[in-house]
Amino acid sequence: MAGFLATGIMFLCMACAIYALHHFMKETGRRMTWWKWVLSVLWLVLVMVTFATIGTFIGEGASQAVLPGGGFFIVLCIISGAVVFYLLLKTKKDEAAS
Repeated sequence: MAGFLATGIMFLCMACAIYALHHFMKETGRRMTWWKWVLSVLWLVLVMVTFATIGTFIGEGASQAVLPGGGFFIVLCIISGAVVFYLLLKTKKDEAAS
């Protein structure tokens, strides 16, 4: 039951993040193309995999693996998140929205 609740909360947070991204891009006048949506969703899936990996290591009692395994995924999330954020904001604002 707790796993079902945690999964529901994670998907609810993912839906809120997607809505917030859509609202931000609309408010700033930038276009969201299909490949930007795909990159954003893939990055959110990577974040979920990172939390799942760390939680699995802790749940299995492999506390020695949390730092190297989880640390790898955290560094990967930070670097890829910066690249995705740069690609999202690189687009010029639409003149019609100004």
